[in-house]
Amino acid sequence: STATFDADLAAALDNILDPNSAVLFTADAGDLAGELFLVVEADGNGAYQANLDFVIHLENSPGGAPVAPDFLV
Repeated sequence: STATFDADLAAALDNILDPNSAVLFTADAGDLAGELFLVVEADGNGAYQANLDFVIHLENSPGGAPVAPDFLV
């Protein structure tokens, strides 16, 4: 849900997000279920932290997550 988004995201990406990396994340529950996000780990610690890392909501993305992202972080 939007109320617990940062805590939920941190828990979901625990042991997945590497330092200085990015992942595509699809919410699977709550009022954001099915929504696609690009999460960029920007502070170099390998864990999502609100206000230190970037979350980009990919609204209206055609067909869900791309097979091979066409961006470089």
